Amino acid sequence: MNSINKKKKTLNDLFEASCQKYATRPCLSMAMEKPLTYADIGGKIDTMAMALYASGVKKKDKVAILAENS
Repeated sequence: MNSINKKKKTLNDLFEASCQKYATRPCLSMAMEKPLTYADIGGKIDTMAMALYASGVKKKDKVAILAENS
């Protein structure tokens, strides 16, 4: 396969691959809490994506995230 036919991978593509490859490994650890695995984080991302889609967000729409500092 030559470089013309290779699809460029997005950050999302790379993270999804990591979620599949390392599903049971810790991905995020916070003090005093059980570490979240790649599968846990992937599930949370999918849930958020479905909620955004259900509320009418489409590809190329801009979305802001408001969160407390941790």
